[in-house]
Amino acid sequence: MAQQTFFLNNNPTETITLTWGFNWKNLKIAYLDQLVGEITTKKGLLQGQEFTLPDNKVVSVKLKGSFMPQLEVLVNNEPLSGSATHPATVVEQAFKLSLILGALNFVLGFIAIFWPAEVLLRLGMGLETVFTGLLIMALAYGIKKRSMAALIASISFWILDYGLSIYFASQNEGSVNPSSGLIMRMVIVFTLYRAIAALKQLKQKQSEIQLAN
Repeated sequence: MAQQTFFLNNNPTETITLTWGFNWKNLKIAYLDQLVGEITTKKGLLQGQEFTLPDNKVVSVKLKGSFMPQLEVLVNNEPLSGSATHPATVVEQAFKLSLILGALNFVLGFIAIFWPAEVLLRLGMGLETVFTGLLIMALAYGIKKRSMAALIASISFWILDYGLSIYFASQNEGSVNPSSGLIMRMVIVFTLYRAIAALKQLKQKQSEIQLAN
């Protein structure tokens, strides 16, 4: 049973808790530990439903996306802070994924340099991987600072990286088949691509706040 708890207006005493079973079935919405609604099937969740809280706020819950389904939770048509489709959450996911991938490349590169193993060498790990890891982590830092340039550069890097891996694999017999990493790269690019629209929303909201002040 999966569970997520959110705070309305970032108030820890005002909680909305969602729980669901396998394949998004039997999703239940509780407000202050009191059940306010239930969606029993995945089909119903894909269509989305609304529930009214005791204070007349309206909570909308919907499963969005076919490639990587994510739960959209809205309160009065605004993404709930901490939910999967909130712009800040989407950008944070892109940052964390980039940071993990950068650190992984950095560490594996060092291992290949000082404790070379055939599998790492076949994957092309080495000094270049160390510098690649540093580059990815630098771009991750830019994403955390909400830099659109860093985000677009990260997407371009992964697309170029896959294109080059296909080229070098075609030039060298016995190299690792690049198609084995296609799905992983699709997930990476998709996660980063989602962050573009999210970052635009955050910047627009920040501009509106600055103009209002």
